[in-house]
Amino acid sequence: MNTKQIKTNIRRRRIRGAAMITTMMMVTVLAVIGVSYMALSANSSRIAHRAFQKTQSTALAEAGVHAMFSQVTQTLRSGSATMPTIAATSLTSTFGGVTRTDGTYSATVISDPYVKTAVVDASGNTTGYIETYTVTAEGTGTSPDGLTSSKVRATFTVSQRDTDAAGTGAAFQFPNDAVVSNGNILLQGSSATHDMTTFHGAGVSANGVISNNGNSYSIDGHISTAPASFTATQSALGGSPNCVGSAVTQLPAPIGFPDAATIATWQRTWTSESSEATPTYPGGHTIPGSYTTPGITMTMTAPLVINGDFNISHQANLTLNPEAGATAPYILYVHGNLTFDQGGCDVVNNGVLIVCDGVVTIGKNSTYNTPTSKLTTSGIISLNTSSNAISLDAGSDEQVGLCYAINGGVLASGTATITGSVISGQTGATGGISLQGNPTINYPGDLNKNFTGLPPSDTWTVSQQYTPTSPMNWVQTL
Repeated sequence: MNTKQIKTNIRRRRIRGAAMITTMMMVTVLAVIGVSYMALSANSSRIAHRAFQKTQSTALAEAGVHAMFSQVTQTLRSGSATMPTIAATSLTSTFGGVTRTDGTYSATVISDPYVKTAVVDASGNTTGYIETYTVTAEGTGTSPDGLTSSKVRATFTVSQRDTDAAGTGAAFQFPNDAVVSNGNILLQGSSATHDMTTFHGAGVSANGVISNNGNSYSIDGHISTAPASFTATQSALGGSPNCVGSAVTQLPAPIGFPDAATIATWQRTWTSESSEATPTYPGGHTIPGSYTTPGITMTMTAPLVINGDFNISHQANLTLNPEAGATAPYILYVHGNLTFDQGGCDVVNNGVLIVCDGVVTIGKNSTYNTPTSKLTTSGIISLNTSSNAISLDAGSDEQVGLCYAINGGVLASGTATITGSVISGQTGATGGISLQGNPTINYPGDLNKNFTGLPPSDTWTVSQQYTPTSPMNWVQTL
């Protein structure tokens, strides 16, 4: 082999080596690209999977909110105000005969403030209420793989409209007890009740606490309290209260009293009835301002309106009669205070129901008599809001019938017998009943049960059931 061939062979080997190196480099680059692509593809797949799981869990959280939306409406319509909780609920789907898990959702109510708004007509009368709950619900969703969760909140309102109408039918009735209070009752100064029959029905009942501050008392009937005040009354009166049965009775439910709308309806009714036209007074009988009776024997008839205070003066002998041709109840409406002079005056009520916007004060040594046959139609009612809306400072027998402080309290003091029942419709410091100074409430059997002077309770109807608005203000919190 000559020198030229040798050089040619060497050159060829070099060329083949360079080609091999280039090929190996290209293979290496392609391998790196392939591995990188596979890694990127796997990472993209994981990202896509996680995104799917997050989307699914968010959708499930929103499903929880919508489920709560339906549950809240159903709960409120059923009469319950306790907001529901939706426990973890699993969803599944079937495709091609194969069932798979689609994840779970749950939901709770975060807040549900309640507002009751009066509906008032052009005359200022309350004709109904709108009850509204503003509900913030939170739904939690968990993805099908159980590894991803989402939380979503939304707000919606649920409202119901209640419509008020004047009641019809039987008169409103209180428990058949001598003393009835929406608030507390204080028995002191050797106070007592007595049933004029032999059935021992001159009981004392209250939604508040009945106490005696260590004073003696005697109740010719049961002492009864609402469940919320039962234990406190037992503690206040001790182990053997001086009443029928020698024990405090727990009522099955609080005593019912007229609500504000009913009271407003009653007030409008009494205003109309006191202005009734009669043959003697075709335009109604109205005294334009305050009136003080002269110290003489005289008669007044009802229906009658006194647009001011009514003062029954010293040594006056006043008889109140129903006006001929009028329709019962016979209302004497005093748009001010009613005062019986402390120096002594005599009143005979032959079936008139006295309604007073102000304070009623029967002074010491004044007498107030109602024939037994008229006790179920006669009485004194005060709409005043003070703790002494009705003050009976009795020094002799006072046959008043039903004595009712609708918005305030009653103070009965003195040493005489008060024939009738004593009722307070108010709670707290401005309500309740205090018996002081040895008074005795002489209760005619079944007076409260048979009393016909009170209008019926208003009738409430639901004119629109709880109706929700669509969820709004969506916020994802996780």
